Amino acid sequence: VATLVVTGTITNVGKEENCVDKDKTLIIGKNGKDVTENYDITYEYECLIITHRPITITTENATKVYDNVPLFNHTYEISSEMSPTIVHGQHEVVEFVFDRGIINVSKVDNAVIINILDDLTEEDVTYNYNITYVCGILEVTPRIVTYSTESAEKVYDGTFLTAAYSYDTTAILSEHQVELSFTQILVGTKNNELVSYRITDEKGNEVCKENYKFVPEETGILNVI
Repeated sequence: VATLVVTGTITNVGKEENCVDKDKTLIIGKNGKDVTENYDITYEYECLIITHRPITITTENATKVYDNVPLFNHTYEISSEMSPTIVHGQHEVVEFVFDRGIINVSKVDNAVIINILDDLTEEDVTYNYNITYVCGILEVTPRIVTYSTESAEKVYDGTFLTAAYSYDTTAILSEHQVELSFTQILVGTKNNELVSYRITDEKGNEVCKENYKFVPEETGILNVI
């Protein structure tokens, strides 16, 4: 009967030789006596290997028309082909990159940073996991503002020709003011179109122009003979 004391052990991801304690190797004969010294023992060791535990973290989408209020979605799901998804005695800590959301018109990944911690020691054991990220999308789209312009005509007199216009004032947020500039001509013929615009908030600060999109419904013609 041979008795071996195996000393190889491993807990975290890695590779360790599965050794035995040679001094504690014991071979007992049929008579119950220690006959270890009668053997020339050769030890060949294999390895203990722990590979990364695969998990996938998935975040959700969110979209809306610009309203000057942050957009975010802190919903997420952790899944795995293994059970349990996260090892017993450990827990995840998830931080959203856009934790406070996005305000202006843009489109970004709803990205997260995940750390796995030991319940008792709070030690970071994230390195034991192979993490796949499937990010949803956060998207703020522009407010559509329709406008129309009228036509006008006159004989050349050395002054600019302009014409009336109107736009959907209900599409502009109440806390914003709009300055619009339309076509003006001295001579010739041109479509009466929006040339530029500026939007400010109640403090006079300029608002990102991309938050509004002006779309013509009807455009007139300016003609100076």
